Amino acid sequence: GVALGLIGGTYDRSGFAIMRVVDVFVVIPRFPLIVFLAAFLRPGFWTLVLFFFLFGWPKTTRLVRSQILSERYNGYVEAAVAVGAGDLRILVRHLLPSTFSLTLVRFIVEFQHVIIAESGLSFLGLGDPTVKSWGAILHYAFEYPTIFISDIWVRWALPPGMCIMLVVLGLTFVGFSLESWVNPRLSGER
Repeated sequence: GVALGLIGGTYDRSGFAIMRVVDVFVVIPRFPLIVFLAAFLRPGFWTLVLFFFLFGWPKTTRLVRSQILSERYNGYVEAAVAVGAGDLRILVRHLLPSTFSLTLVRFIVEFQHVIIAESGLSFLGLGDPTVKSWGAILHYAFEYPTIFISDIWVRWALPPGMCIMLVVLGLTFVGFSLESWVNPRLSGER
């Protein structure tokens, strides 16, 4: 996503083509596609990594491209062009560092999506049955016929659900703090 965003933000014609491909990938709903692929592929961690590798890049590409488009005409980039720096040097030395903060925040968001997707697949019974996960614990807890009649849900369903919620909430707070650290205008301090 970062590489395509750099290319799309630097070169206008290729940027137009890349953004049309990104538009196609952005409208595809991810979780139903994950469920569909998990039903046909071998369940496991690497299948999930493959899916997020194939379908997790479009939003990052869009963000990086917009950052490059806003940075491309700044004075330091124009000075590098005037000195005679090549396109690769301008990309790597001047434009790429301005995208690190966006890439870090986007990585945290994708990490949240991976946690929720793995838990959801395991809860639906489409995860790897040999791997212990919070979603698998929830799956086996809900196979118990009287889970809500007795107080079994307090010991079997509540802890993994709370763990999933707390980890995703913690990552959300980390993302918010990194976002305000990266972009001081978001923190409200002037």
